[in-house]
Amino acid sequence: MFNVAFFVLVSLAVLLPVGFVLKKSLDVAGQGDLNLTIIPREFSLIYYRLCCRTRAIYRPFLNSIYLTVVGTVLSVVFNAMGAYTLSKSKLPGQRIFMYMIVFAMMFSGGLMPLYLVVRALKLTNKLNGSSPSPSSTAGT
Repeated sequence: MFNVAFFVLVSLAVLLPVGFVLKKSLDVAGQGDLNLTIIPREFSLIYYRLCCRTRAIYRPFLNSIYLTVVGTVLSVVFNAMGAYTLSKSKLPGQRIFMYMIVFAMMFSGGLMPLYLVVRALKLTNKLNGSSPSPSSTAGT
């Protein structure tokens, strides 16, 4: 019973602010007031129409979709290949490779070395330069 009550409270703590922001974006009448109702007084999609009229909004969304799809596919492929290889117990040096991967997970180089590599490859301000590294063990 405690678990259910706890998760209901956490869900409300997360969803109520999202609901208030959504209500503010759909309500034209009460933009300056501070009432805490979820239902808008005067429903309107004018802010969404204004946002979708500009052409500049589409490119960042396409970039996000591209980076998500490409990063996920590359990470799954590289990690699956590495996991399959390391699952073979007769692989020469398997133990050394495993220690190298665990060490890289525990002590990541950070963002500075990653930036230096991206800059050396001349990928700064390019879409492929901002995609996550598929062979990354720590997610940087």
